[in-house]
Amino acid sequence: MSIIATFARANPMAFGVGFSCAKTSVSDLVVQVFVERRENIDWKRNAAFASFGFGYLGIVQYSLYVPVFSRLFPQAEKFAAKSLREKAADFKGQAALAAQVFLDQCVHHPFMYFPAFYMTKEVVCLGMEASPTKVYERWSENFWPDLFALWKLWVPATAMNFAFSPMWMRIPVVASTSLIWTCILSSMRGGSDETAAEVNAEVLHEKDEERGGEVMLGFGGVDARAAELFAQGLARRVSNVDDYLEKSPVVRSLTRRVTPAEQQEPKPVQTQGLAHLCVTASGRDRVGLVTQLSKWIYDRGGSITGSKMLRMNDDFTVVMHVISKDKTSASHLRADLLLGEGATKDLSGLHVTAREIKPSSHPGSMREARVRCTGYDRPGIVYQVTEVLASAGFNIDELTTDTIRVSGKDGKTRPFFLLEGVVTAPEKVPIQAFEKKLEGLRSSLDAKITVTWS
Repeated sequence: MSIIATFARANPMAFGVGFSCAKTSVSDLVVQVFVERRENIDWKRNAAFASFGFGYLGIVQYSLYVPVFSRLFPQAEKFAAKSLREKAADFKGQAALAAQVFLDQCVHHPFMYFPAFYMTKEVVCLGMEASPTKVYERWSENFWPDLFALWKLWVPATAMNFAFSPMWMRIPVVASTSLIWTCILSSMRGGSDETAAEVNAEVLHEKDEERGGEVMLGFGGVDARAAELFAQGLARRVSNVDDYLEKSPVVRSLTRRVTPAEQQEPKPVQTQGLAHLCVTASGRDRVGLVTQLSKWIYDRGGSITGSKMLRMNDDFTVVMHVISKDKTSASHLRADLLLGEGATKDLSGLHVTAREIKPSSHPGSMREARVRCTGYDRPGIVYQVTEVLASAGFNIDELTTDTIRVSGKDGKTRPFFLLEGVVTAPEKVPIQAFEKKLEGLRSSLDAKITVTWS
């Protein structure tokens, strides 16, 4: 340790840069392996964190904390060397300490640190396709949640560092403290920025190819009956497919259409000024989980306007649309959810994500239709059906898929596929071209596909 301390004192910048680079890389690896439990390490993401640690945390922060702060606050190092009693009597030194913390936490981090982090991640992950516009959008969207999460750890840590550390020790202390912070940042901002639709489309296509007759879950959500069947295993034997499909509650209307209250004329809802969040939570299922989760959100000013819940054996997943009175309240709520602030012990095992979304605005010229597909299961069926819908301009609002076992005349069972969804499309849909593609799809899949306009 004495050798390391001697080297750090003699070569503060080299030591700070190397330590920051290694520490940032290790922190992200810890999150990927032990928190996210990834089977394959995302080395591009890790390279983004390592590059950020080397270039910004090492070089830029050293230049800021040592040469710049030394000139702005020439008595800072003398104040750090004083005893606690001397510090308590040095009011000018205390004021300089407060000014350093303010500059670091309210100027440096929000307007230099976070933009540099998002830009580094964008450049390393996307190369020439990196977009400064997207970097700005992500920085501005995440501004307050990032800052609130930062302050909870770094305001007290920075005050202690500037109050007691000599100049050459500031970067090593920052790097050591940021071991925890980088884990938080990796959990909050390390993942891909793909949209949910892109991720789901990729997952569905891969699952279609690899798993064939197993259960497949669709884009938008799963209704209550499909979730129940999935949890129970979906092992069924039916001799008459058509009779089963006509009588089975599996293919009833989607949940948003079956309650009498929702069939009445909807009352207008005042949404002006409201902020919207998409919140997902997943973890081990237990009695009272939904109650605790909804109370947690309610206590922080959030209102759940819509949700999709699914229990798979002992695991539970929910996706919720949450509104808050304004963007500031939504940012506070989002930060609390991401950091687990105020969560009860019963919610400690949940993995929660939250992001701000824009309210939906379907133009008046849009039409709604209900899509239904039934037939023997085969790889790629979800991909092929949704591809035809997308080519005609349909946007998927809800999609539920299910697979059951059906016995044929020969007594053998085969997986039978059920798909039902709600889509929206412009008034001027190319009906003839769409019907031609649909007929070709019916023939190639040997399936019954219907599109019913609302």
